[in-house]
Amino acid sequence: MSIVCLDTQILYWAIVKRAVQGSEKLVPMAVDFLKWLEKQDHTIILPTIVVGEMLIPVSPEQRPNVLAQFRKDWVIVEYDLKAATTFASMRYDHIMKKRLQDMRTMHPDLTKKELVADLMIIATAISHGADTMYSHNKDLRELAEGYIVAKDFMDENFQISMNLNENVDDQEP
Repeated sequence: MSIVCLDTQILYWAIVKRAVQGSEKLVPMAVDFLKWLEKQDHTIILPTIVVGEMLIPVSPEQRPNVLAQFRKDWVIVEYDLKAATTFASMRYDHIMKKRLQDMRTMHPDLTKKELVADLMIIATAISHGADTMYSHNKDLRELAEGYIVAKDFMDENFQISMNLNENVDDQEP
């Protein structure tokens, strides 16, 4: 059995069923991907940073219910001392290789905080034994290169259903 880690966007599209205008097709794909992934022999982990991002649009009164459902469906893993040590090693490597600076040059809209949060998610996944990360975020996947297998969920071979009754909004985290 392998351990896989999910990034925020995939969960958001699959659970909240919202996407920015022009990306609506990602919603049913994310729903189908989660169904496919849950049928595999994997343990699915969610870093607490991802959980925090998912809780942003949830009212304080509903958060206990949402957290209970998350705990029922997946394993929530902490950004702990082992993750912090992994993060420090990755950050050191990136600084020494000027990789973060190169990422910000190639993608000037990225903030340092976004890159650091992505590194913390990756470090949490690694420190909790994940074999693979799934993210639609190309920058996160590039940051993970050399540390953990990071794939776009759309690169997997899963069956896409034709659910034409799904409603989507024009918001996402």
